[in-house]
Amino acid sequence: MDANGDGKGVLEIEIAPDVMVKTWNNSFSDVMDETLIEPTDPLFDKVLKLKEDQIVTFSGKFPDDDANCIRENSLTLRGSLDTPGFIMKFTDVS
Repeated sequence: MDANGDGKGVLEIEIAPDVMVKTWNNSFSDVMDETLIEPTDPLFDKVLKLKEDQIVTFSGKFPDDDANCIRENSLTLRGSLDTPGFIMKFTDVS
């Protein structure tokens, strides 16, 4: 868990080696998907209590992506194959 320049929560969960489910990390990229966690959202406080490398259960929704079915944030094809980061709008983490 981190925060962007606007104070919104940024979350990244590793689901397999080098495979992530994550929010966007900046407001510009997040305009359409609205994945960043608002500080007023109860989820923000829940996530703050988690520790790095802790095993978690989570739920959420993958934003639609016409090109790839699930939106992936890598800038290159190699990145999307080697270390994919799938964008998610998290609804719960515990």
